[in-house]
Amino acid sequence: MTDIELRELDAWIGVNVFGKKAIHAHSAKPTEGTEDDYFVIEWINASCSLPHYTTDPAAAMQVLEKCFGRMGGTLIGIARLGSNYCVCVPAYAQDFGDVTSAPTLPLAICLFAKQLFSK
Repeated sequence: MTDIELRELDAWIGVNVFGKKAIHAHSAKPTEGTEDDYFVIEWINASCSLPHYTTDPAAAMQVLEKCFGRMGGTLIGIARLGSNYCVCVPAYAQDFGDVTSAPTLPLAICLFAKQLFSK
């Protein structure tokens, strides 16, 4: 995933998992002559900053706690398979859908959360 895609997923997690209120979110180029894209989110509460859920292990653990609460305490499985981390619901894997996997644990947790909170 690109940096912009990661920030877009961070924003999705902020809004749909944590209930943050975004006014506007978009990708942009900061100034002419630079090639670095960045992601802009205008929050209703200006003091509210967007954590890096997809790359920060501590922020990802907060996401995992929300997933656990959403599932009513159902076991969530986390495993390392080769170079990827996998997150799933072992008891209901066939009903839940595909197991989420990603090269980092924070990203795998966020992809799992998006699948869970999209239902």
